[in-house]
Order: sequence, then C-alpha cells, then structure tokens
Amino acid sequence: MAKRSKQQQRELKKQNQSEPQSQQSQSEPQSQSEPQKQKSKKWKRVGTFATFEAASKIKAELLSKSDNLDVKIRRCGDGGTQFQVKTRNQ
Repeated sequence: MAKRSKQQQRELKKQNQSEPQSQQSQSEPQSQSEPQKQKSKKWKRVGTFATFEAASKIKAELLSKSDNLDVKIRRCGDGGTQFQVKTRNQ
C-alpha cells in the first residue's frame, strides 16, 4: 500500500465529511434487518453445598423427578471451595 501525503489525507477526509447523510443512513436499516438473538433461559439456584458429592446427590434427585429439567453444578465461593446446583426448564 502506497503512503499518502498529508495533503492527500486531508482531501480524503474532507470528501468523506462532505458525503450526504442520506447515503450513511441507508446502511443503518440493513443492520436492523439482521435476525435478533433469542434470549437465553435463566438458571435458578437450588442450593450451595460444601462438597461436590452433596451437590451431585441433589442433582441426581432433581433429574429423576423431572425429564424436562437442565441441571448443572458450578464451583463458587472463595477459591472454588463450594458448589452450587442450578436448574432451568428445557
């Protein structure tokens, strides 16, 4: 790419500023026509446990009761020493 002199750069900048606003506004509706993202489902906290085994037992109980439920275990607390069980409907 060839270097442009400062004068050429100033001229290009003036040309860009003098373009009609109508051309710039035409590009905006195209971005609005893009499909919107679906909102994700919210996770609800069931409980916080000191050991992974305790959290895993609760997870197994919840999964056995309901077929349309997502359940996950997440680390939390200082240094990841505790475990949260979270659920959401599918």
